[in-house]
Amino acid sequence: MAILTTGNEALFLDSRIFQPAIRGWNRLEGRPRAVEFDRSLRAEVRDAMWFLTRQWQFGEFRGEDAGSPIDARLAYATAKLVRYLPRGGDPVEFPETLPLETLVEREPVPSDLAAHRQMLRAMRRALQAEGLPPATRQAVLAAYRTAYPLDVTKLAGAVDGETRRLLLFEGAHLFDGLALLADTPAGHDGKVDGFGLSAADAAAVKRAARAVQAWFADLYSVPDAASPSTWSDPQLEYQFACETAPLDGTVETLLAPSYAQGHLDWYAFDLGATRDNDGGGDAGGDAGSTEAEHKTLSFIPAAISYAGIPNPRYWQFEDRHVEFADITAGTTDVAKLLLMEFALVASNDWCVIPLELAANALTRIEGLLVTDVFGERTLVRAAGRGPDALWQRWSMYDLSQAVPGRDTRTALLVPPTTPTALRAPPIERVVLLRDEMANMAWAVEKVVPSAAGPGIDGYAYADAIAGPLPPEPDAAPGAEVRYRLGADVTWNWHPFIPVHVPGSSRSVRLQRARLPHEEPPAASRPIVGRIIAGPTPFFLNEEEVPRAGRVVTREFRRARWKDGSVVLWIGRRTLTGRGEGSSGLVFDDLRPVQKPSS
Repeated sequence: MAILTTGNEALFLDSRIFQPAIRGWNRLEGRPRAVEFDRSLRAEVRDAMWFLTRQWQFGEFRGEDAGSPIDARLAYATAKLVRYLPRGGDPVEFPETLPLETLVEREPVPSDLAAHRQMLRAMRRALQAEGLPPATRQAVLAAYRTAYPLDVTKLAGAVDGETRRLLLFEGAHLFDGLALLADTPAGHDGKVDGFGLSAADAAAVKRAARAVQAWFADLYSVPDAASPSTWSDPQLEYQFACETAPLDGTVETLLAPSYAQGHLDWYAFDLGATRDNDGGGDAGGDAGSTEAEHKTLSFIPAAISYAGIPNPRYWQFEDRHVEFADITAGTTDVAKLLLMEFALVASNDWCVIPLELAANALTRIEGLLVTDVFGERTLVRAAGRGPDALWQRWSMYDLSQAVPGRDTRTALLVPPTTPTALRAPPIERVVLLRDEMANMAWAVEKVVPSAAGPGIDGYAYADAIAGPLPPEPDAAPGAEVRYRLGADVTWNWHPFIPVHVPGSSRSVRLQRARLPHEEPPAASRPIVGRIIAGPTPFFLNEEEVPRAGRVVTREFRRARWKDGSVVLWIGRRTLTGRGEGSSGLVFDDLRPVQKPSS
């Protein structure tokens, strides 16, 4: 090799000795020697002993006594719901012609113009269907306006501009249709006899009234006059209970102490105390007339399947839409880590057994016997068995225990409810919030029911009846501060103040109040809706108005039941608010006067 020194520059410049170096890389690729790939896709093992040795080295031959299940036999008992216990009422026979949420939530139809206009149109159609001549129909409607006059002052809701316009055009033709329904048939028939009609026409009018009554009952689901309301004002939720048929000599009680989400499902119920079957004896229904059914099923278990599950086949790829490797989990994300471990490690250890549960029934699992491929039988016990106080007990889909200390029984419930319901825009919306600056809570009627039917803006109605808040008066010339005895609040804001719970010097609850300068209280700041228009005094539990606030709505709901019938009712639901608010209420306010900028 030539060495470059000071005296051999010519040698360095000689291209015959020094050539430029060019480096490159070649890619090694498999060259197939056949057109078909069948043999390559078989992934043949050339050294089976080496693979067996590696499996032994990694402990894959350690036995787990695990066999694949090939048969499962399930024993269970089903008890129907036979009694319905409304809050503060007597038990009645459980109805199967209505969804359970309709039975719990429904309210009387408000006496607004929408209901009275519907009654007028229905009565016109019914009288026409009876074949009465136009003159007789007009005479009957005029007699109804005299027998059942419409009192505008008793309309439910706010009398706004739309209501006044409707009364201007249709008020002379309307009558109190809800009073006519309540008076049919006893009082109505006597009034029709005094209309001066012939016997045939009077009989036709009576039949028309009964047809309208049946039409109204099919259109709206309303409670009976003697049925108590399940809505609890202090808790802002529905409260009721159900009882099952005798199951092994005992009757299970299902409690729903806090239902207010707007969708009734199994997780709204708790298992209450059991009682011995006494044969029923109540007028509302006989729990002993229906016995529980014991059934046994036998089927082949199937492996669970979900998106992204590891596939057992060699050349079968997983779902690309799920990437478990892309999940980021910290050391404190225990739930996420457990989910990943189950999905990637233990997913092939779980099987699914199909069990169709009957609606309107409580199902108790009595035993599960599994047979594997080796012929061994294993009795699978419920993971949530044992006393309720046992900390190792875990169960996700089991009903909670309302009575502490009792042994947990694995029970599954499918209540007779609708999977979904159409909701109209709310006819009433009340926002309950805390005002830390004023040290009180407020109920803000953001949407109030209109006497015309739909809900209207509560702020707009408050400004219409009371006017907007007056501006601050100008300060005296030369004054540097301004003093206010107290500020005013928009009329759709209703105060709630803390008061002591009777018998306690520490616990408090919220009581509906009024601003001190209002005289008289009933006429100065009216409550338009029904949510906070309960009895006087009206109380709320303090925990029902958290710092995040609470939103309560009333709305029409429409659903289709299992027999194809359409159900329409009015229900309430509560939602989480959006934080605290400020009413601007202050007393003894002293502020500096803002000087105009030059």
